[in-house]
Amino acid sequence: MSDKSHKKEQMDEVYNYFMNLPNTKKKQRNHKKRIGLFILSYLQNGMNLNDIIRLRMNKKLFNEGFLVFIRNKVKNTTGMKSKIPLIQPLLEVYRELGVSLDKIPNNSLIFDFIDENSLEYEITKTSQQLTLKIGRSLVKMADALGFEKNITFGFARKSYSTVLNNAGVNSNFIELNLCHNIGMAGHYLTSFNKEYFFRANSLLLDVETSERCLPTNDNQLLNVC
Repeated sequence: MSDKSHKKEQMDEVYNYFMNLPNTKKKQRNHKKRIGLFILSYLQNGMNLNDIIRLRMNKKLFNEGFLVFIRNKVKNTTGMKSKIPLIQPLLEVYRELGVSLDKIPNNSLIFDFIDENSLEYEITKTSQQLTLKIGRSLVKMADALGFEKNITFGFARKSYSTVLNNAGVNSNFIELNLCHNIGMAGHYLTSFNKEYFFRANSLLLDVETSERCLPTNDNQLLNVC
């Protein structure tokens, strides 16, 4: 892997590697969690690690089938939100990480890397330390999968963009999800319906899971494949 992003088939390998990792011992659990965070970045619109550890529950949107976040880099300017469709592989990653999304109170942190009283410098330090640990786990994974060992956490974000571009997903949709095309934030809210979000992000992986579904407002499931 000399390219700065993965192909879809390689991300499938990463997902399957993660799902099959043991987690009975502490070292195994730590390694699995770090690989899981890498996959979360990929499946959650290329989220930066700094945003993942700040991610909070929005019950209203969760009941509509989404997580949502404001990228930290733009929170004091546009405050633009990025919506993450809860496709089945993403739900299964959370399940493997021991996170019960349905039990998290509204506006609470989804992960416990920081707490409600964490100061900005503490959050930055936590993100930096976690980045180093994830990097070591990614090298271990690369060795196991036969990838080149120059893989970094940032590859997940680049891969999100590359895979969806190659699949023919609307370029504005991709840019807006990455919080790049900030001038189109209003357009973002109205141009892409719920089904488009789920269909687009379902193109990120081609793996065996439970049925890929589209949650509805009343928590029923509609097959969109």
